[in-house]
Amino acid sequence: MNEVIILSLEGCKDTLPTIELLEKTAGELNLDINLSHIKITSSEEAIRLKFPGSPTVRVNGLDIEQEMRNTTSFGLS
Repeated sequence: MNEVIILSLEGCKDTLPTIELLEKTAGELNLDINLSHIKITSSEEAIRLKFPGSPTVRVNGLDIEQEMRNTTSFGLS
C-alpha cells in the first residue's frame, strides 16, 4: 500500500481538486493507497514538516515534484 499525504493551508482552493484527482487516478489504476490530509497551521509546523507550499503531495515520503525534494525554503505560502 502506498502512503499518500496531502499537506495544505486552510482555504487552499487547490486542495480538494488534488484529493479528488488522486482518488480518481488511484481507482483507475487499481492502486491501493492510504490517503491522509494534514492542514498546516503555523510556521513552526511548516518548517517541521518541510512544507514548501500548498498543496504538497507526498507518496511514501517523497514529494511528487522532484525539484521540491531538495528545497530548503519552508513556511506558509
